Amino acid sequence: LETHLAHPGEKADAVMDAVYLLAPNRHADLTTTANISDPDGTLSQLIKGAVASHGHGVFQGKIHVEREAQRTDARMTHRALMLGDRAEIDAKPELEIYADDVQCAHGNTVGTLDERALFYMQQRGIPADEARALLTQAFLIEVIDRIEHEGAREVAREWLTARL
Repeated sequence: LETHLAHPGEKADAVMDAVYLLAPNRHADLTTTANISDPDGTLSQLIKGAVASHGHGVFQGKIHVEREAQRTDARMTHRALMLGDRAEIDAKPELEIYADDVQCAHGNTVGTLDERALFYMQQRGIPADEARALLTQAFLIEVIDRIEHEGAREVAREWLTARL
């Protein structure tokens, strides 16, 4: 999946969020580029994913801030969970900034479910598979909660719940 954004600045506010959830032997490649050309624009990007064993998730994101795009505020974050020993996640967030007066940041984290949280849930009678699903949903739901349109948010929430 590729998303290319030509951001005009000029007090425009753009949000480029995504969630991916990969079953075993599935591959997803998300590539995003945003070119911010004029001053006073904001961009927020939150990508979260979870990949099962033998799945492969890829995120490549680039924010390009042109020299004229002063006072830009752009943020890109990618966070992912490996849900099995053979899960694979590759990520490459990039910033290319030519303006002087900006607030831009990017980050990437990849990890596994918290074993202590799984143990805690199992000690309270929640089966291991259900505990993993609940923790994965809690991790991914942040992106879905950012969807402004209530109907779209509920459709995405139902989609995620059905998959877990």
